[in-house]
Amino acid sequence: MCQLRQKRGRGVARGFDVKKRLKQNGKIKGVKIEKGLHLPVGDDEHLLKMEVGITTRNFVPSNVFYWKDVKDEDKIPMFQKIQDEFDISLDDPHAKEVTNKMMARRFMTFKHECHKHFKKFTSSEEAQANPPSDVKIDDWKNMCKHFESDKFQGQSKANKNNRKKMRIPHTSSSKSFVQRIYELENIQETIENHSEESNVEPGEPVEPTEMKLYYDAYHKKDGTWVNQQAEENYEKMRTILKEEIEKGIEVNGRQILEKVLNSKYGYTRGLGYGVKSSSFKELELISALDAERAGNEKRTQELLVQLQSQNEKNS
Repeated sequence: MCQLRQKRGRGVARGFDVKKRLKQNGKIKGVKIEKGLHLPVGDDEHLLKMEVGITTRNFVPSNVFYWKDVKDEDKIPMFQKIQDEFDISLDDPHAKEVTNKMMARRFMTFKHECHKHFKKFTSSEEAQANPPSDVKIDDWKNMCKHFESDKFQGQSKANKNNRKKMRIPHTSSSKSFVQRIYELENIQETIENHSEESNVEPGEPVEPTEMKLYYDAYHKKDGTWVNQQAEENYEKMRTILKEEIEKGIEVNGRQILEKVLNSKYGYTRGLGYGVKSSSFKELELISALDAERAGNEKRTQELLVQLQSQNEKNS
């Protein structure tokens, strides 16, 4: 009887794709860090994300376990490596801030994976004797001690409690929502395929990309919503969309999500960490300007009708 092979995972990222691209074409150009976004987008966004993870894993000193404790001088070679490999300018403060936050998140992910490996073992001694394949034994022993510290245990418990408070879990993968928006907006085939699967009836207003993404991200594989709250939120978005179209207000999908989902400071709920949220004052100002513009357009149209009627009487 033949023995089935065990399915292999993706394994540890080594950066071979980046090295190959650099050798063939020089700096990788398919990445954009745009104003208003906390994360990069582009055809090669996945390569940047992978390379940032490799860089932080290899460059952060082994006795440092939190990104906030990484010294500025230790970050310099990391920033330089990324800038040497990708066609982005880290002289731009926003691009550098985004890259720094990416490094922090990727470093946190690496530590999380190490902690998952640590929890496989029944004792600290057993764990210390079995490091992950990409971590040196001495570094791993220090990390194991960190995982057993009161500071880490307390933070881990707090994070677990915070995850339990998540009211609407999404069904999307690790790809950022802003990258998905980028793909929906720039790949016509993806947009057309999505439109065929949309639940919008003929004659209904065309949904902004952000609403389409919300619809996809909070549906299960069987086509049902993840919970009732997600469905109610979507219906509220559709109501606002119809109202704004009827009023002649220019539709902005991001603002519709912000109105319904009560965005947190720093990012827009429903679009993940990558999209900066507008402040309440900004939303009020935008709504007022939209209403004023719609009113002006309506008055202009009425005046044109009156003028046309007057001309017909005089002729």
